[in-house]
Amino acid sequence: MQIRAVSSRDAFSRDELNQLVDLELGRAYTLWAVSGHGDSMECLASSGWGERVFAPSWWPIKAFEVFDLALPPHWRFAIATERDWVLGDEYFVADPAKLFELLDRDEQAVADFHQYVQASLRLEQIGSWRRRVDKVRNQLTPDEVVQALALIEAAELDILSDWLEQLET
Repeated sequence: MQIRAVSSRDAFSRDELNQLVDLELGRAYTLWAVSGHGDSMECLASSGWGERVFAPSWWPIKAFEVFDLALPPHWRFAIATERDWVLGDEYFVADPAKLFELLDRDEQAVADFHQYVQASLRLEQIGSWRRRVDKVRNQLTPDEVVQALALIEAAELDILSDWLEQLET
């Protein structure tokens, strides 16, 4: 899910301003989780994606607007107490210890997070290619559908791209 930093620093309390030190207005961020603690809500977000993703940080949710509304299928919901909850990537929701290690910028935790991001990116790409094949499925024979899915799994995306472009035009 993608969000963009939009709020002026004037909209925040003194405590919240301390959290905004590294926030860049207008920049897109990857949203990893949203949590509620009593009356406040924060989001766990990081700048960058793919090879250049940065370890995430918590920021007040009112600093952002959502511009990609699709809720990722691997997000989960957890309730800690009746006033504390988190909705987010299963990587963090399933094992909160990973989150704390990452926020402490533990070297191994950062390396593990980058590995997870790469795997997530690969799954996103596969899903995107499968949706593209689905759009032209009625123009394909069953053998061609199998061939297209095999190209996706083998990461032969240049070959698949050329083939799909011919069908889409």
